[in-house]
Amino acid sequence: MIVVRMVPWAKANLNYTAQALIISGASIAAYFITADKTILECARKNSRDQYDNLKK
Repeated sequence: MIVVRMVPWAKANLNYTAQALIISGASIAAYFITADKTILECARKNSRDQYDNLKK
């Protein structure tokens, strides 16, 4: 996200709409990466819990 503001080429050649779209795209990607990690963590926990219940 900082790239749009820090890279002189991007600042000089991209209008505000393009910069906003890049920032929005990066934000959405970060959201889905975080959600994916959370889902995988919950799936692993549930899998371990089921395995532990079978062993008892």
